[in-house]
Amino acid sequence: MREEARNNNNNVSEQSCDVDLNAKVKKEKGKTCHALPCSIEYDGKAPVHLYFQPTVIEDGIQACQFRGRGILASKAQHLPKNVNGMVVMTTDGCRNLDPAEEFESITEWKHEWNPDKIISPQNNDTGVISRLQDLLDISHAVHDPILPP
Repeated sequence: MREEARNNNNNVSEQSCDVDLNAKVKKEKGKTCHALPCSIEYDGKAPVHLYFQPTVIEDGIQACQFRGRGILASKAQHLPKNVNGMVVMTTDGCRNLDPAEEFESITEWKHEWNPDKIISPQNNDTGVISRLQDLLDISHAVHDPILPP
């Protein structure tokens, strides 16, 4: 895995990061990763379950508030069978990434007030899972060996 880092002169340099995929990880069935439409300037554990409590409002559409703003999402989309969802943490500035938790599905939240505009994952071509599948298809096309005819 590669990450761009900016030094004091605002120049971009590449760093190599190692991920230990054999490390012990908390494995719980049904874990969901929530993709929020914002960035959070905090890395670490937080009691999210106390503050982020989605409610199903209609036909699988979920509603919640985050920092006082309403957000909506359709139901969680399961990862493809050949993909493992993993949250990684670092303690040494991206030298080693340690797996912290695994997840099986992703809920993609949007800044939206109208539930009619939240399209179900089966019809949504721009969802996070379909973008992930596109990236995997491109990766296989580039890296898989070419078999002779």
